[in-house]
Parts: sequence; C-alpha cells; structure tokens
Amino acid sequence: MSERTQALGRPISIDEIEEFIIPPEIFDAFNKMIILRLHAGTAIFYLKEVADMAESMGINRNIAFSNHWFDVEQLYQEAGWIVKFESPGYSEGGEPYFTFSKEQRG
Repeated sequence: MSERTQALGRPISIDEIEEFIIPPEIFDAFNKMIILRLHAGTAIFYLKEVADMAESMGINRNIAFSNHWFDVEQLYQEAGWIVKFESPGYSEGGEPYFTFSKEQRG
C-alpha cells in the first residue's frame, strides 16, 4: 500500500476517491499553472500546457489522458474555484483550455 492510502485510516468516501486515483503530480501541475497564470482572480491555460507540466514531473502523458487524470474540474470546484473547460468542436480551430476563477462571494 502507498503512503497515501495508509494515511487515510478509514474507509474512503465516494467523493474522495478521485483524489486517490489521480496522482499528486497532476494536482501539482494544475496548481502551478493556476499560480503562474492567475491575474485579476482568473487563470487561463491550455490543456497542453498542464499536460507538459505534468510530464515534466514524471507523469506519462498517454497514461494520464487514457485514465482521464486531467478531468479535475469537479475537484477544483469543490475546493472553491469556478472551473470551465472549453474544447473546440471538430471543425473549429483552437486548442482546449481551462479557466479557473475565484468563486464570487456575496
């Protein structure tokens, strides 16, 4: 067993399972991209950029995509972010990108 599963010490909830399936390097890559790109409460970056960042941390890009490790929107929303993932249609140009915005308080 890894340290991550041993440290829990209790049954894992359905809501927590994604955090244990997705390697911590994926979250580190997203967090670094958010920090690097955050301006006026919003961070925008391409999927390719966060995949490159994760790859530089030792994550195999093909395995990450096939296991849907970049599908983190809900987890970051639960952490208080407004997250949008935009992917152009088949006949449209452009690259898929994420937008992370601070949750509006009010």
